[in-house]
Amino acid sequence: MRQLMLIIAICSGMVVHAQKKGKAPTAYELEAQRFQELVTEGEQAEARGDAAVAEERYAQALLLKRDKALVRKRGLLLLALQDTAGFCAQFGGLSRSDRGQHAEEWPNWCLREDSVAYAGSGLSGSAYSGTTNVQRTWARATGRTTHKLYDASDSLHIIISTSERDTVFFMCEKTASFIGGETELYKFLGRSTRYPEYALDAGLMGTVYVTFVVGEHGELADVRVLRGVHHSLDNEALRVVGTMPRWEPARHRGQAVRFQYNLPIRFTIR
Repeated sequence: MRQLMLIIAICSGMVVHAQKKGKAPTAYELEAQRFQELVTEGEQAEARGDAAVAEERYAQALLLKRDKALVRKRGLLLLALQDTAGFCAQFGGLSRSDRGQHAEEWPNWCLREDSVAYAGSGLSGSAYSGTTNVQRTWARATGRTTHKLYDASDSLHIIISTSERDTVFFMCEKTASFIGGETELYKFLGRSTRYPEYALDAGLMGTVYVTFVVGEHGELADVRVLRGVHHSLDNEALRVVGTMPRWEPARHRGQAVRFQYNLPIRFTIR
């Protein structure tokens, strides 16, 4: 009898195993499988000395899942391919400890910082009156220079980012705002955001930080993810921001100006 019961238990286990084996993989499992395939292809390309193909495979894999170790590997490949801007962008998203042996070199390679008197900053003499000193940071990853403007009391009162084509404010007398203020902004997000089915099934949660420029007429441009969670949540955040109505533009000295706005969008499963 004991032998019979043992046989039944084993057979039962075989049936369960067969059912699991026959079950179709979920979208999350398929994505994880594809991620690993791309990483493996990248490692194989790297082993045979094909840095360009390896970097491409790692870039594709990172679209599926952010992995700090893979970000670092891709950054080093970009450096080997002499894409210093790409290297700086990849390593810029890593913590100091995750940059490893390049933690010390990264600021020297990727940033150029100085502090000058306003008169020697190259900024228009009349546009930012009241400024005495300017702290400047040029970023290789973007090719832009951030200027922090200080007054005679050493108080920060304006922050701008400049390039050859435009000037964008980060801090000024009146920041850009959603019509109706933050209360209406979060009401809009609440009724417009749809939790992606994929993310629900996978139990994905987190905060997606989206950045965009509010133009002089309140239009939104250059919308991108500053720090993401997963492409399903990141894409939904981008979609929602893309449906927003015009904002109230920022103002400097009474004039409408372009303004960079960072917006956190939180995804929580309750």
